Amino acid sequence: MNKTLVGILVILVVVAGGWFVLKDSAPVNTGTGPIKIGFIAPLTGDADVYGEPVRNGAQLAVEEINRAGGINGRPIEMVYEDGKCNGKDAAGAARKLTSIDKVGYIVGGVCSAEAFGFEPIITEAKTFVLMPGASAPKLAGLSPYLMRNNPNDNITGVAIANFLGKSYKKPAIIAEKTDYAQGIKDVFLAHAKQNGLSVVSTQDYDTNTSDFRTVLTQIKNANPDVVWIDAQTSANLIRIGTQARQLGIQAPFITAPFNDQSLIDTGALLDGLITATPPGLATEGKGAQFVEAYTKAYDAPPEYSFYAGAAYDGVYLIAQAIENVGDNPAKVSGYIHSIPSYTGTIGTYHFEESGDVVGIDPVFQKLTGGKFVNL
Repeated sequence: MNKTLVGILVILVVVAGGWFVLKDSAPVNTGTGPIKIGFIAPLTGDADVYGEPVRNGAQLAVEEINRAGGINGRPIEMVYEDGKCNGKDAAGAARKLTSIDKVGYIVGGVCSAEAFGFEPIITEAKTFVLMPGASAPKLAGLSPYLMRNNPNDNITGVAIANFLGKSYKKPAIIAEKTDYAQGIKDVFLAHAKQNGLSVVSTQDYDTNTSDFRTVLTQIKNANPDVVWIDAQTSANLIRIGTQARQLGIQAPFITAPFNDQSLIDTGALLDGLITATPPGLATEGKGAQFVEAYTKAYDAPPEYSFYAGAAYDGVYLIAQAIENVGDNPAKVSGYIHSIPSYTGTIGTYHFEESGDVVGIDPVFQKLTGGKFVNL
């Protein structure tokens, strides 16, 4: 009897132990659950002027994909976080998305400061990020999990130097102390001299500055023939432009990449402003279809349509990659890196090994008579 009881107990222990081993080693079945995609962009503050259309563009793509059956039958669940256009808040958003929400993918990083803030976190978590806006040159190749379909500021900085060199000789620069503004300024300065430009004044300012008269007085005394307002947001651009005109600075303004309604609403104040901005969406094909769908969904066409379209493309690129290589961020990164050509709302493009987009170049526009026109 004792031997029988011992035998039964041994069998029970072995079976129970085996069950626990199988339980611990068995993969979690996520084949029918939602695929979570995080989102980080400025949803409050001055920079929400482009954060909001980026969010709307991403959400539009999610809704379309889910209506069509999701990704291999699995719906997308988007988790939105406010990066507030700074590294600290973007890092906090990334920690939440990776550790609590357990997302494998993020569309976001509109401001370069956001991207620098969250990069270490997403790289450690091996979370793939496709950025529709962050453009600082130093982001190129920073992480195998970081890509962008917005042009590197190396392209824009060189383009501004080339453009000004055709018509001006003595530019002055007033630049915000942010990763974006300082990055594009550095590229411009490296190419100014070879374009026949002699920069007569370079002034930097903190983001929370509201009174620019001291630095603008120094610019006025330098007598520039053009002033580059290198701001992070169109709100700061308007503040600086207003105070510059009040001080009697009559030189024309150039900026990047702003061309939103708030600038048009300034009337004569900023008339003549030149902007180096990403190209507008095509009037046919996916670009036109996106604008039509966006307008129907949100009762107005998108401001900063390029960034909205880039976010929309970003969701579709991630979905296409998962459909082809599975729900694996490393494989998704490899797949998108290797795409020979992708035609989206913002154009036809592909990606370098560094994660930078190829095929998207800035255009120059001028604010004239209440509208921006291509030059």
